[in-house]
Amino acid sequence: MNDGFLDKSNLLTPSSGDRRAFVASMASIAAGGFMVSGCGPSREAPNEDSSSSAPRRSYSSARKDLRPEVPDREPLVRIRNRAIRVNETNQAPEIVLGSKGQRLWVTTPELQRPGRVMYGPLTIEAANGGWALKSTGRRRNGFEQIKTATPLAIAPIGSNPISYKGHPLLGTLRIVRRNDLAQGDFDLVTHLPMEQYLPGVLELELFSSWPSATFAAQAIAARSFAVCERAFWISRRHYDMVAGQASQAWTGGKASNSSVRAIQTTYGQLLTWNGRVVPSYYSSACGGLPASAIDEISSNPMNNIPPLSITSPSQKRVGNCCVGSPKVKWSHRGDLENMRSSLVEWSRSGGPRELAKLNSLHSIVVVARNPAGRPTKYAIRGSVNIECSATDLRRGLKGLQTSAGKKIRLTSDCLEFTPIEGGFRIDGRGNGHGVGLCQYGAAAMGKAGSTSQDILDRYYPGATVVTAWDRTGQSRQYANS
Repeated sequence: MNDGFLDKSNLLTPSSGDRRAFVASMASIAAGGFMVSGCGPSREAPNEDSSSSAPRRSYSSARKDLRPEVPDREPLVRIRNRAIRVNETNQAPEIVLGSKGQRLWVTTPELQRPGRVMYGPLTIEAANGGWALKSTGRRRNGFEQIKTATPLAIAPIGSNPISYKGHPLLGTLRIVRRNDLAQGDFDLVTHLPMEQYLPGVLELELFSSWPSATFAAQAIAARSFAVCERAFWISRRHYDMVAGQASQAWTGGKASNSSVRAIQTTYGQLLTWNGRVVPSYYSSACGGLPASAIDEISSNPMNNIPPLSITSPSQKRVGNCCVGSPKVKWSHRGDLENMRSSLVEWSRSGGPRELAKLNSLHSIVVVARNPAGRPTKYAIRGSVNIECSATDLRRGLKGLQTSAGKKIRLTSDCLEFTPIEGGFRIDGRGNGHGVGLCQYGAAAMGKAGSTSQDILDRYYPGATVVTAWDRTGQSRQYANS
């Protein structure tokens, strides 16, 4: 078992006799699980809350900075592509991998038993406390029954990645049983080197027409975020990130020249502060009122650092940041009874218990703002009076609907409430949590001629870019880029 870093001398691929051990240097793994978004979602803007949800964790009482030191080698990352769950008919979950006739090398790493070649399309089903594998890509079909629920590892033989639902997935795939959930549930997790992972992130996070400086800044931010996520989760669960808004969007590997070039030109570069990597959160649009990570992400000390903090009114960006975003400013009409009932429902699903007795709602007012003017705390006033954070209030209003019954989606928690007949006008700013890099703002800076360093200096003040590793696999720690 290795430490989860890429050691190029230890990458074993299937050899000419098909008696091959596949990519061996996989990370040490713990239990856990999560979910994914599909490849290439259509959207009017980059993903709203990329790099936001994953850090909302429970921490121990030891209040120390959990940010990792700068790695001395390129790490492997583990991306959960899909959560395969028992469906409503209670049929055993299954997954189909590989194109027709594609040769796949299948092993059970924890059992250290010999692997075997199977052919795509390969159907894998959770069955009888183990696995049933059926290969139908040859005239002579193959079948294998594995009696234990040990993780499976599947690697392509040859240069073509394994296909899943018509999309290629780079790296080696792991099928991991979720014993903490319903019997038969499992996760599809990709293991691959960091630099192979990142182009597929940029492909979904940015528009291809945006400037190269924006792509480069986003590349460094995405790499830094991934390093921090990996360091936190490596010993806690069997994946580091989700291919979706809970972590970072990911295509599975497919990427344009703009995305590939940005990763190549920033190879191994990370954002650091005080000798440790910055968890470089980012969102689509801050609305001109940026947020501190300590308010929006979590209260853990790793977020209470200058590059992720709003400490001065001069950091307000109204009118000169993400004006190109369709979500820079927006508004909805909130029906009074619908808002009240949404808050009451929130009290039943983890919100403040006092709100269960909210029989009437009079007002929602801002009672605290950060130095840039973004609301951080609200007072809910009515038959019950309480205060809550901006992130909690947005969660409490998740049940909002229009008069026609259509769901109202508040794309940020930067909100102002104005009483109107029958309810409130809800004025909002931005799309996402507003911490760190504002993607639309970074695009505007790039179009105006700013460099990637200019962009990073604005959105992560005080952070330093260092090159941690290069293409040879050698450490280049603390060499300024």
